[in-house]
Amino acid sequence: MNTNANIYPNAGINGTVENSNKSKTNLAYCFSGGGSRALTCAWGQMLGLTTLNLMDKARYVSSVSGGTWASSIYAFLPQNISDDQLLGKYFAPKDLSLNDSENTFNINNFQSDHAYGIVPQGMGIELLLKEVGAFLLENILEQKNYKWLWAHIISKLVLKPMGLQSMGKHSWSSSKSFSLSEEYATKTFPKELLEKMEFHFVRDENRPFLVMNNNLMHIIG
Repeated sequence: MNTNANIYPNAGINGTVENSNKSKTNLAYCFSGGGSRALTCAWGQMLGLTTLNLMDKARYVSSVSGGTWASSIYAFLPQNISDDQLLGKYFAPKDLSLNDSENTFNINNFQSDHAYGIVPQGMGIELLLKEVGAFLLENILEQKNYKWLWAHIISKLVLKPMGLQSMGKHSWSSSKSFSLSEEYATKTFPKELLEKMEFHFVRDENRPFLVMNNNLMHIIG
């Protein structure tokens, strides 16, 4: 089995260093994996860093898996959604509660339809099972599509609430790619390819340069 891939750019430069904000010091934040729990953890960490005016001081953010759900949303957050809507406001632990009471914040009441908390809320086991069941039934005549189940879930439950789902031919495919900026895309991708592509771009130059970590696995035999 052969797998073909195009890798851009291929000029031999360190793209991370070259395209990150050189006016910032070499400060980086790392967010670990762990699904919606990792996103929730990164949410709290980002909110704390933002409250202390430290989030935008980082030159880089490196993340994996669920941590990348959080960091990619933060990096590519559409302009019509504010950071306050995404992150919410900071409340001291003593002011948090599980119900409505005076002078406390009920953590079950999200402050925005675009808050990070919408993601883990939508990934409860009952909701996930319903989503899985609906997907399997919808594709029962095309069972080769079952391999795209997880991509479908991420697209619908993680990207869609944040305005980053640009559904292509299928619910798990996207009509848009993600890139640093229009300038970067123009100088990086072949012109004939650009004419066929649309993009989500990083929100602004103050966002830390995002390093999304992943691995490629190939079945042998």
